[in-house]
Amino acid sequence: MWGLDEPAVDYLEHIPENRTPTGRPLAAVDADGVFCWGWGMIEQMAAFLNARHVPILTEHAVNDLVMDDAGRVVGVAAAAPQGTVRVRAKKAVIFGTGGYAHNTDMLQRYQEVFAYGSCAQLSAQGDFIPLAQKAGAQFGNLHGAWRCAVVLEQALENRSVGTGMFVPPGDAMVLVNRYGRRFVNEHRNYNDRSRSHSTFDPTRGDFPNEFQFMIYDHRTATIVGEDTGQPPITPNEPYVISADSLAVLADKIRERVAQLSESIGGYALDPGFSDRLAKTVAEFNRFAIAGKDEDFSRGDQPYDVAWHRLWGLFKHTEQYPENPFPNPTLHPLSDEGPYYAIILAPGLLDTNGGPMTDASARIVDEQLQPIPGLYGAGNCICAPTRNAYAGAGGTIGPALTYGYIAARHALGLSGAA
Repeated sequence: MWGLDEPAVDYLEHIPENRTPTGRPLAAVDADGVFCWGWGMIEQMAAFLNARHVPILTEHAVNDLVMDDAGRVVGVAAAAPQGTVRVRAKKAVIFGTGGYAHNTDMLQRYQEVFAYGSCAQLSAQGDFIPLAQKAGAQFGNLHGAWRCAVVLEQALENRSVGTGMFVPPGDAMVLVNRYGRRFVNEHRNYNDRSRSHSTFDPTRGDFPNEFQFMIYDHRTATIVGEDTGQPPITPNEPYVISADSLAVLADKIRERVAQLSESIGGYALDPGFSDRLAKTVAEFNRFAIAGKDEDFSRGDQPYDVAWHRLWGLFKHTEQYPENPFPNPTLHPLSDEGPYYAIILAPGLLDTNGGPMTDASARIVDEQLQPIPGLYGAGNCICAPTRNAYAGAGGTIGPALTYGYIAARHALGLSGAA
């Protein structure tokens, strides 16, 4: 799957209660059986609806629920180019409108640290939250999200980023925080690893990992493939910081952070960043030679190795051959430059909090009773899995499932509506 020779490994394959650690993810394929990512799923859904003459109304923004005197949701009102449009629901209204990844007011209100960018559609404005609130819905997990780091400078230019840094690629690579320290297994899945941006240090009273610095050498810059689905890490990208020594690289990172300070809340590196970075790289190199990450166990799990290959798509050369060290995810950074750095910021795939549902995907009120005629699925509701992201498709899988459950229930195919 996706260039691997074996079934995809779950992101939580090492958790004891996970009794099926591989083979869960399903993927869309085109007519020729070729994997076609998310856009392929959208195209197939649109083709299905078009073939059945179901209208797909773009440029329509739902801004109100239509309810009858008994409190049942019987339709919606939407702003459209021609003015307000009302759409009656014969059976029910099912929302699948996404979270609030691009609603900066809600981000400030609910998230522990501000999310600088998201690869969600710009329409992810949390529209369902005030509508469901008006209908008397019970809410849950409003602080939650599906997380993925983004390149800071890309996000400052346009918070709707094309993609995030799902898994920082390469074996000769580390992530460090404002103190120059490693703090995580760099190859943990994007959702779990990116929660580290929100780690609070109660002693210092700060978020030491809010911004993270991907440090790598020329080997990694050379062998990482070009079509990984992530932001490029080649030296010619404007957000890539380069230097011939780690000391100078640290100085240049400090300069770049100072340049961006106004846009990132006055954030600054710790004075000891440069000295600590050198020690961190030396420690990491020792781990790489021994084949054991003594701090964060990078490469100990099958997940680490499988997804290391996928997100790297390595193109080895005579100068930079296959990793000869015991752990394929660990390789010492070179003793000589050039070295590179990319600043990563908190980002989202989307948020996953909102009105709560019952097992039939019906939105429930403050007494946990279903609101008649109102259903929800996907990122606009309180995620049934909360913030657990078990594997590839951790967002789309539950969304499709709950959409299916909602439609069947609304049609009376799974009990009384």
